[in-house]
Amino acid sequence: MTRKLLLVSNTNDAHTKQVLGYCRDEIADFIGTVEGSREVLFLPYARPGGISCEDYITLMKPAFEEMGYTLISAYDGSNNNPSSKIAKARAIFVGGGNTFVLLKYLYDFGLLGALRNKIGGGTPYIGSSAGANIVCPTIATTNDNPIVEPRSLQGLGIVPFQIKPHYFEPPEGFLYTGETHAEKIKEYHAFNDRTVIGIREGSWLRIENNNVYLRGNTGAKVFIKGKESIEYVQGDRLDFLLD
Repeated sequence: MTRKLLLVSNTNDAHTKQVLGYCRDEIADFIGTVEGSREVLFLPYARPGGISCEDYITLMKPAFEEMGYTLISAYDGSNNNPSSKIAKARAIFVGGGNTFVLLKYLYDFGLLGALRNKIGGGTPYIGSSAGANIVCPTIATTNDNPIVEPRSLQGLGIVPFQIKPHYFEPPEGFLYTGETHAEKIKEYHAFNDRTVIGIREGSWLRIENNNVYLRGNTGAKVFIKGKESIEYVQGDRLDFLLD
């Protein structure tokens, strides 16, 4: 399988609140000139905060314009054959929001096959948060509430591991009695065997064919069932995730 993926933990920069502010240079380098085109196809179906697809498009367009790209939407209000837009896309961006809502749209519109073929053929794909979750075998490690019920929890399966975006560990002395992300991953491993990577806000994975690079300045933690979790930092190679 030919893969060219940029899997980002969060859409908004945690410090500046700028849309994709912490990874814009990486995005521009990753997409390049997109074989002579400056258009990026946006799938706005995750709808963060319950906003409309139209408002999500309005929110994201300026960020890509500032990077020198034109963001075009797969959604035009009428479901006018979005699969044909995917087939023609030179690069694809799927934004964050609710992973269950995103996956339900993809199933309802019959887009998983088109996406799988396009991404598996090497078209550059950028997935933020929910957009990163859906390239995994399932969305079982999302942080989101199941506010809608997709036909299945099965994702695109472009990578063989699971992602936990926005990975967070309460600092020592932090008053918190709920389940931590590490504990939720442990619960996942009680019933599932796949490796999980918890990507902190401000970090991302860049995957090109069988090469996996960890970028950003906050690091990530890898959880393999039955083993101690391992911390990784910017610049580490995580090719083993694709085994």
